Amino acid sequence: MGGYLVSGIWYLVSGIWHLASGIWHLASGIWHLASGIWHLASGIWHLVRTIGLERAKVKIGLINFVYNMKRLVQLHSARHERG
Repeated sequence: MGGYLVSGIWYLVSGIWHLASGIWHLASGIWHLASGIWHLASGIWHLVRTIGLERAKVKIGLINFVYNMKRLVQLHSARHERG
């Protein structure tokens, strides 16, 4: 009778161990998935940020260009008015 009890307890402990191991592997997989999603989101954020910075540079460049053209016209017309 004692052998069956020890065998049953061992079977139960073994099952609990395998369950815990499975849970650990599942948690590890979820962690790796979350890590991958985080890296993907980070990459997308950097891409969007880079595109935004480049758009801002172009916009500032165009604003400066327009300002310089207006200033050139002002200076040119003032020069012709003087003489």
